[in-house]
Amino acid sequence: MKNTCIITAFIICFFSIAKAQTDYCQDITKTIDSAKNIIIYDSPATYLSISKDVTNYGNNTSLYFHTTKKDADYEAYGEYIFFADGTIWKKEGAHVDCSYIDSQFGYRYSASKLIEDDEIALLKTKRIIKVQIFDVVIPVTDEYATKFMAYMNCIDAIKK
Repeated sequence: MKNTCIITAFIICFFSIAKAQTDYCQDITKTIDSAKNIIIYDSPATYLSISKDVTNYGNNTSLYFHTTKKDADYEAYGEYIFFADGTIWKKEGAHVDCSYIDSQFGYRYSASKLIEDDEIALLKTKRIIKVQIFDVVIPVTDEYATKFMAYMNCIDAIKK
Protein backbone atom coordinates (compact mmCIF):
# COMPACT_ATOMS: atom_id res chain seq x y z
CA MET A 1 0.00 0.00 0.00
CA LYS A 2 2.80 2.38 0.92
CA ASN A 3 4.58 1.65 -2.39
CA THR A 4 1.36 2.32 -4.33
CA CYS A 5 0.98 5.73 -2.67
CA ILE A 6 4.60 6.63 -3.41
CA ILE A 7 4.28 5.54 -7.05
CA THR A 8 1.01 7.45 -7.44
CA ALA A 9 2.55 10.58 -5.93
CA PHE A 10 5.57 10.22 -8.25
CA ILE A 11 3.32 9.88 -11.32
CA ILE A 12 1.27 12.95 -10.34
CA CYS A 13 4.45 15.01 -9.82
CA PHE A 14 5.90 13.78 -13.12
CA PHE A 15 2.84 14.78 -15.11
CA SER A 16 2.62 18.15 -13.31
CA ILE A 17 6.21 18.91 -14.23
CA ALA A 18 5.73 17.71 -17.82
CA LYS A 19 2.59 19.86 -18.19
CA ALA A 20 4.36 22.92 -16.80
CA GLN A 21 7.21 22.48 -19.26
CA THR A 22 4.85 22.48 -22.24
CA ASP A 23 2.76 25.50 -21.24
CA TYR A 24 4.49 27.94 -23.57
CA CYS A 25 1.99 30.68 -22.74
CA GLN A 26 3.95 31.19 -19.51
CA ASP A 27 6.88 32.40 -21.65
CA ILE A 28 4.85 35.36 -22.97
CA THR A 29 5.80 38.61 -21.20
CA LYS A 30 3.37 41.41 -20.49
CA THR A 31 4.45 45.06 -20.34
CA ILE A 32 2.10 47.90 -19.42
CA ASP A 33 2.80 51.39 -20.73
CA SER A 34 0.37 53.51 -18.72
CA ALA A 35 1.49 56.75 -20.40
CA LYS A 36 0.40 55.44 -23.81
CA ASN A 37 -2.46 53.32 -22.38
CA ILE A 38 -1.10 50.21 -24.07
CA ILE A 39 -0.37 46.63 -23.04
CA ILE A 40 2.34 44.78 -24.96
CA TYR A 41 2.65 40.99 -25.05
CA ASP A 42 5.91 39.52 -26.40
CA SER A 43 7.14 36.03 -27.14
CA PRO A 44 10.76 35.30 -26.20
CA ALA A 45 13.14 37.12 -28.53
CA THR A 46 15.04 34.93 -30.96
CA TYR A 47 15.52 35.33 -34.68
CA LEU A 48 11.72 35.39 -35.02
CA SER A 49 9.30 36.69 -32.41
CA ILE A 50 5.74 37.95 -32.04
CA SER A 51 4.41 41.04 -30.32
CA LYS A 52 0.83 42.11 -29.70
CA ASP A 53 -0.16 45.64 -28.70
CA VAL A 54 -3.53 45.90 -26.98
CA THR A 55 -5.22 49.29 -26.62
CA ASN A 56 -8.74 50.54 -26.07
CA TYR A 57 -8.96 50.92 -29.85
CA GLY A 58 -7.96 47.39 -30.86
CA ASN A 59 -5.13 44.92 -31.22
CA ASN A 60 -2.10 44.86 -33.50
CA THR A 61 0.07 41.78 -33.92
CA SER A 62 3.58 42.14 -35.32
CA LEU A 63 6.22 39.72 -36.46
CA TYR A 64 9.87 40.59 -35.71
CA PHE A 65 12.92 39.22 -37.50
CA HIS A 66 16.41 39.47 -35.96
CA THR A 67 19.86 38.21 -36.92
CA THR A 68 23.49 39.25 -37.04
CA LYS A 69 26.07 39.30 -39.80
CA LYS A 70 29.72 40.39 -39.90
CA ASP A 71 29.31 42.81 -42.81
CA ALA A 72 26.90 45.66 -43.34
CA ASP A 73 24.31 46.23 -46.04
CA TYR A 74 22.17 49.27 -45.34
CA GLU A 75 20.07 48.56 -48.42
CA ALA A 76 18.99 45.07 -47.25
CA TYR A 77 15.54 43.82 -48.22
CA GLY A 78 13.50 40.68 -47.70
CA GLU A 79 11.81 38.64 -44.98
CA TYR A 80 10.96 34.97 -45.58
CA ILE A 81 9.50 32.09 -43.61
CA PHE A 82 9.73 28.59 -45.10
CA PHE A 83 7.20 25.97 -43.99
CA ALA A 84 7.47 22.18 -43.89
CA ASP A 85 4.75 21.82 -46.55
CA GLY A 86 6.88 23.76 -49.07
CA THR A 87 5.01 27.06 -48.89
CA ILE A 88 6.84 30.33 -48.27
CA TRP A 89 5.63 33.49 -46.54
CA LYS A 90 7.59 36.35 -48.04
CA LYS A 91 7.90 40.08 -47.96
CA GLU A 92 10.56 40.62 -50.62
CA GLY A 93 10.25 44.39 -50.69
CA ALA A 94 10.35 44.82 -46.91
CA HIS A 95 13.30 46.91 -45.78
CA VAL A 96 15.61 45.30 -43.21
CA ASP A 97 17.31 47.67 -40.76
CA CYS A 98 21.06 47.30 -40.36
CA SER A 99 22.95 48.67 -37.36
CA TYR A 100 26.41 48.09 -35.93
CA ILE A 101 26.59 46.10 -32.67
CA ASP A 102 30.29 45.49 -32.00
CA SER A 103 33.36 43.74 -33.40
CA GLN A 104 32.28 40.33 -32.06
CA PHE A 105 28.82 40.19 -33.64
CA GLY A 106 29.15 42.69 -36.45
CA TYR A 107 25.81 44.10 -37.55
CA ARG A 108 22.26 43.51 -36.41
CA TYR A 109 19.65 43.02 -39.10
CA SER A 110 16.08 43.48 -37.96
CA ALA A 111 12.69 43.93 -39.52
CA SER A 112 9.11 44.02 -38.34
CA LYS A 113 5.82 43.49 -40.08
CA LEU A 114 2.30 44.13 -38.85
CA ILE A 115 0.49 40.89 -39.70
CA GLU A 116 -3.11 40.30 -40.70
CA ASP A 117 -5.56 37.63 -39.54
CA ASP A 118 -4.82 35.29 -42.47
CA GLU A 119 -1.09 35.47 -41.71
CA ILE A 120 -1.76 34.80 -38.03
CA ALA A 121 -3.79 31.70 -38.98
CA LEU A 122 -0.92 30.53 -41.18
CA LEU A 123 1.66 30.95 -38.39
CA LYS A 124 -0.57 29.19 -35.87
CA THR A 125 -0.91 26.06 -37.97
CA LYS A 126 2.14 25.58 -40.20
CA ARG A 127 5.50 24.24 -39.04
CA ILE A 128 8.42 26.55 -39.81
CA ILE A 129 11.62 24.91 -41.08
CA LYS A 130 13.75 28.01 -41.74
CA VAL A 131 13.70 31.79 -41.67
CA GLN A 132 15.58 34.10 -44.00
CA ILE A 133 16.35 37.72 -43.25
CA PHE A 134 17.93 39.45 -46.24
CA ASP A 135 20.53 36.85 -47.31
CA VAL A 136 20.94 35.17 -43.91
CA VAL A 137 19.20 31.77 -43.76
CA ILE A 138 18.47 30.43 -40.27
CA PRO A 139 17.41 26.77 -39.87
CA VAL A 140 14.60 26.25 -37.36
CA THR A 141 14.63 23.22 -35.07
CA ASP A 142 11.48 21.14 -34.60
CA GLU A 143 11.50 22.17 -30.95
CA TYR A 144 11.48 25.88 -31.78
CA ALA A 145 8.89 25.40 -34.54
CA THR A 146 6.57 23.82 -31.97
CA LYS A 147 7.21 26.64 -29.49
CA PHE A 148 6.63 29.30 -32.13
CA MET A 149 3.24 27.85 -33.12
CA ALA A 150 2.33 27.71 -29.43
CA TYR A 151 3.47 31.32 -28.89
CA MET A 152 1.41 32.43 -31.88
CA ASN A 153 -1.67 30.64 -30.49
CA CYS A 154 -1.10 32.12 -27.02
CA ILE A 155 -0.68 35.69 -28.28
CA ASP A 156 -3.58 35.44 -30.70
CA ALA A 157 -5.88 34.32 -27.87
CA ILE A 158 -5.08 37.44 -25.79
CA LYS A 159 -7.87 39.99 -25.93
CA LYS A 160 -6.69 42.44 -23.26
